[in-house]
Amino acid sequence: MTNAFISYASEDAIFADLARMKLQEAGMEVWLDQGALRVGDEWRRAIDDGISSCDVFLVVISPKSCDSPYVTYEWAFALGNGKRVIPLLLEDAVLHPRLDVLQYLDFRDRNAFPWKSLIQEAAGARQNAGDQSTTYVRDLTVEQLNRLIDGAVSMAAATAKSDSPHSSDRDVSKFTKTAVDALQHSNESSQNKHLGRHILWVDDRPDNNSWERNAFEAVGFRFSLALSTDEALKFVANEQFAAIISDMGRKEGAQEGYVLLREIRSRGDQTPFFIYAGSNKPEHKEEASKRGAQGSTNDPQELFEMLTKMLSAWD
Repeated sequence: MTNAFISYASEDAIFADLARMKLQEAGMEVWLDQGALRVGDEWRRAIDDGISSCDVFLVVISPKSCDSPYVTYEWAFALGNGKRVIPLLLEDAVLHPRLDVLQYLDFRDRNAFPWKSLIQEAAGARQNAGDQSTTYVRDLTVEQLNRLIDGAVSMAAATAKSDSPHSSDRDVSKFTKTAVDALQHSNESSQNKHLGRHILWVDDRPDNNSWERNAFEAVGFRFSLALSTDEALKFVANEQFAAIISDMGRKEGAQEGYVLLREIRSRGDQTPFFIYAGSNKPEHKEEASKRGAQGSTNDPQELFEMLTKMLSAWD
């Protein structure tokens, strides 16, 4: 039997309850909180249990739900747990970038609600549930769980603004699994604690990477920012970093990332070095490797995975 979770703003309760009845008539079990417990740890535990056990997560979209911190928490937690998320567009609204890339069902025409399509999509989610990667988060603290959700939302925004192919629920779930591993690993790793997971990020336009940094910071990384090669070299001369991330072209030159890499290696500094630029072509990855970089990508999720894998290998 398919289990469905319906997330909604209280102003949309009549529609949410109608959706519940339609799904139950089709033989499905439906979790609907009806706004009774949205406060404190008891509410969060109930929400987490309901989402964790569902096969499909339905979020009612309206201006009120898009402004609701409760609804935002719920869909972010669902994405973080690899659930199939289906937006039900009840009214036009400005969507978060992560929701905006999902296929929605259009319920704006009150005379032609697509109930049949909803039931078919919900029923199909259970068949695909076995393919979803499963992330266990119960061993995390409340603080770590909050950071994990913030990170999942930030990574979703980063992938949405990029040309990355990682845009599906499964890929966000993959990020979350990597993030959970990173959080658990950082609890156990004395070396990571010593380095503080301190990353030097070199980019003359740091605002372009704000979502990526938010995702990294959610699992314990911290950053120093350099706007130029000279500024980066001053940083590395005075401080040890767990890794260096650099863009490629800057005001100094079109291949300034390689200039920085060459200068750092010439000093005998073997700090892991990653290029985060506009290309993900195999020949550019190969060139970066030949020059001494540990990786090159334009994909925020791939960058996250390379960094966490590298830090884990140190211990």
